[in-house]
Amino acid sequence: MAPVLRLYLTRILRKKGDDASRIPERYGIPSDVPREFYANRHILWIHAASVGETRASFPLIDALLSQKSDLSILFTTTTATGARICAQHPAFGARLQHQFIPYDTPLWVTKFLNFWSPSGAVFIESELWPGIIAACQRRAIPTMVINARLSDRSFQRWHRIPSLFQALFPSLTWVSPRSSEDRKRFEQLGFSRFMKEGDIKEDSPALSFCPIEEQRLRHIIGSRRVLVAASTHEGEEEIIAQAVQQATVHHPDILAIIVPRHPERGPLLAQKLGAPCRSSGQDPSPYCSLWIADTLDELGLFFQLATHAFVGHSLCAPGGGHNPLEPLRQHCRTATGPYMGNWRETCQKLTSFLSIVHDSTALAQWLASESPLPFPPQHNKNFSRELAARIIDTISTHPAPL
Repeated sequence: MAPVLRLYLTRILRKKGDDASRIPERYGIPSDVPREFYANRHILWIHAASVGETRASFPLIDALLSQKSDLSILFTTTTATGARICAQHPAFGARLQHQFIPYDTPLWVTKFLNFWSPSGAVFIESELWPGIIAACQRRAIPTMVINARLSDRSFQRWHRIPSLFQALFPSLTWVSPRSSEDRKRFEQLGFSRFMKEGDIKEDSPALSFCPIEEQRLRHIIGSRRVLVAASTHEGEEEIIAQAVQQATVHHPDILAIIVPRHPERGPLLAQKLGAPCRSSGQDPSPYCSLWIADTLDELGLFFQLATHAFVGHSLCAPGGGHNPLEPLRQHCRTATGPYMGNWRETCQKLTSFLSIVHDSTALAQWLASESPLPFPPQHNKNFSRELAARIIDTISTHPAPL
């Protein structure tokens, strides 16, 4: 069965454009890694799904490497975009290495764990794989979850199937919930081994950007009012376009930079909205009010150009939202839709910084308003340092993995 499944999955990965040389990593076969990475060192395995979680882990990685000199970090992601973010960390290529997480099948997980033999495993947020966690438990590898969250939908699913929750979560050494609300949900499902709750995304630095490209685009855009609609999902772009059209009554030169969460939607969106498209090499003209920015890892650049920012995945139910701290840290006036369930507690802390809009009319009114620039929320790097100390203590006090 495994050879057939492997052939099928390889075809899918190639169609998606994955690097062919790294596809074997999905089957537990490592790419070339310097021997000094794992020789005479403890290896901590950290897994994140994609871009946001990977970037948010940087202060934690810094703290871990600083606090334990004989530690190396194996960082896995599900996506290639997450891999590219990981490669931006200063320790990458030395004490920090990246691999793709293996598919959750016994043979491939066994190969992965046999080779790396991590001293501990840390999973970020809700990226949990039952087979992998069970395999870690059999080998006495301490398994921790940080930024652990249970969304409304996830909580309802686990609540309907408590036997599955009880089979998976007792295998975890401890959980650090993202918020007090998440902790209560874990407790309601019967889990009790907690570390201090906190959100590592609150420790994240401002997004990076290319200063040269910023200068070039500023020259093109000039003094126009700029809205960045960040990480938009299907159905939201039309509402944003309507709002921009309404806002031109007061600000005829307004420009909306729409950044779809899934960049592959960009060309179709550009065609549908009659807008230039960055992935096609097109810049915004002085006469267009929309620009589709469908490229990867440039959100920091666009926030740098923005006077206003809208956080996507929040206008259409059920939504869930994305990180509102990112635009605030770059001094953008920031609004969200009403459906920010995945960021409920963070939004409550940021009430004085955020505006909430329910439709195109409210969004247009907010765009036309002259609200003061927000003061960016302060970092709290103490939490990442505390978390790193807990992780190191856990892997140091557990017996060596089998």
